[in-house]
Amino acid sequence: KEGITPHEIDRIDVPTFDEQLEMEPHIKRREVDDNIVANNFDKHVFFTNEWNRLNTKARGLFTRDNEIVGRGFNKFFVVDQDVNDNVDTSLDSLDYPVWIMKKHDGFLGVVFYDNDKNKIRVYSKGGSDTYSPLAEQVLKDTGYYKKIQNYYSDKMNRDSTLLFEIIDPEKDVHIVK
Repeated sequence: KEGITPHEIDRIDVPTFDEQLEMEPHIKRREVDDNIVANNFDKHVFFTNEWNRLNTKARGLFTRDNEIVGRGFNKFFVVDQDVNDNVDTSLDSLDYPVWIMKKHDGFLGVVFYDNDKNKIRVYSKGGSDTYSPLAEQVLKDTGYYKKIQNYYSDKMNRDSTLLFEIIDPEKDVHIVK
């Protein structure tokens, strides 16, 4: 008889995306600059095959305060590779169209525009102190950095991430000769 006034509330028992990343045991998190956190799966999952929906998405994922600011590729597998029940590697799981390319031996360079600081960020997939500066230097030496600056001068492009396979056989120590 008194009437009911509906109120919407957010659930407080659901972890935020950032909290989910923190709780995942096989995601390495590393603060790089200005509260940006580099997320990446750890080597343990390669040996134990413990892939899941979070650690496969953490490759080259950069967050700040529960917001994605830069985004690499999901971890990918060989089609029909036997991974585990949490990951579908069948042809049906692919998003089409699909491109097949030769993958050269290098490392993933992740480039995005930091809207909070109004600057371009260049990192390796895990935000390492060794590979991130190398990625930026290779992009500058090859002239791509000027193209990146031009790309991000258009404000419409500032919510996108650019990905590069950085290949420098002389300075990249992880390349198998």
